Amino acid sequence: MAHAEQRRFIESVRRLRPGDFAQRRVLELGSRSINGSVRGLFQGCEYIGLDAVSGPLVDVVSPAHEFQDSRGFDVVISCEAFEHDPWLDRTLAALPRLLRSGLFVGTCAGPARAEHGTRRSSGETAIYGPEPDYYRNVGLEDLLDELVRCAAWERLHVEYGRSRRDLYWYGVLSSPAAGRSPTAAGPG
Repeated sequence: MAHAEQRRFIESVRRLRPGDFAQRRVLELGSRSINGSVRGLFQGCEYIGLDAVSGPLVDVVSPAHEFQDSRGFDVVISCEAFEHDPWLDRTLAALPRLLRSGLFVGTCAGPARAEHGTRRSSGETAIYGPEPDYYRNVGLEDLLDELVRCAAWERLHVEYGRSRRDLYWYGVLSSPAAGRSPTAAGPG
């Protein structure tokens, strides 16, 4: 979690869907605590922090697309990790395997955000991802297209914040019985 506006977005989703933040099985993609964590927003949950790099609040070290869990999760959250994921297309394609019908919520760097967390931007001291020179801002259209391609959603909302420096989203994955009829929805 990098700044207050991102936290406010996650809290707004919690107000909209409070049941998804209590007594659930939660997987956080990119859980290493660099500037704080969203873990405390979830109450009474089985919470697994997954990251490709070891560090504080990382329970399992693995690239997200390679992580295996036969039980699945009720909620998958990712805050400020996708711009550092060199396998983002595979990570998003893994969502239907990782997420039972439930909530996918998160934030990442949008097109106007400066590169950060690489050797080029930070030197050797602050490398955020599994490949020290990888960084790619994520655009709204690209994320939305990939999410619609990889899964069927009952609801899907993607928006820019802070002058396109941040990208925020939440989606509710359709249950397998509901069939594949992806939709994109606005706020609310």
